Amino acid sequence: MNSLTASRRPTCTEQGKLLCTGCKDVKYCSAETQQADWPSHKHLCSSFKNFQRRPAEDMHRIIYFPKDAKKPEFMWRPLKHHHSDAGFEKVGMGDLINGRVEKGFVIQVNGMTGKPLGYTMYLRYDDDFMANYSKPNKAVTTAANGKLDFSWGGPVYAECGHGALDIVSMEDMDMGTFAALVAFLQDYSNDSAEQKARKGAKTEAVMVPASHPVFDSTSSVSAISERIGLPIHTIKYSPDQ
Repeated sequence: MNSLTASRRPTCTEQGKLLCTGCKDVKYCSAETQQADWPSHKHLCSSFKNFQRRPAEDMHRIIYFPKDAKKPEFMWRPLKHHHSDAGFEKVGMGDLINGRVEKGFVIQVNGMTGKPLGYTMYLRYDDDFMANYSKPNKAVTTAANGKLDFSWGGPVYAECGHGALDIVSMEDMDMGTFAALVAFLQDYSNDSAEQKARKGAKTEAVMVPASHPVFDSTSSVSAISERIGLPIHTIKYSPDQ
């Protein structure tokens, strides 16, 4: 199977020209884009060459985030054909999430650019990981370079292919699809009002009257305010807003 994203990166606005000399699977439009992608890309770049030859025709390549590992890894997983609307039936996937109830996200848009991926990616995890695991998944945190608004727990894996609501034709995860997965992980949050306010907040200049409470000398002064020499006024958003 060919790479699904062989010539373009999530942050590229032009056709890629610079081939990664490590994985030889993706091209970048500029050295700056390649450098920006490296903190996440490096974790799978060198191992990609070891996953070129398919062990069997009914195998496809996924990306796995073990619950106790420090970084993600490629893995071959089996499939078997079956004649139904699903197209394919996964075999033995339950062992990846310790046999628990599986839940998944359908990913068809790049979280960084907002553009359609042109394929379907599924991120699968334990439906009750918050209760079943006390520690976050370090491999997911590593892949996203620490830029997460959501704490994933337990084992997680990703696969890709084609289909509307579910994958009906399997493809291999590669370095390009990994980048799109990272964009999803970095963009995904719990969609709370505070998260939305923080992600969409913009800095702007405003006129503050001298009578404003921020200038009240009887109140305690923030250590941050003292350090920068400017008054600071903070508010908390109500969950209902």
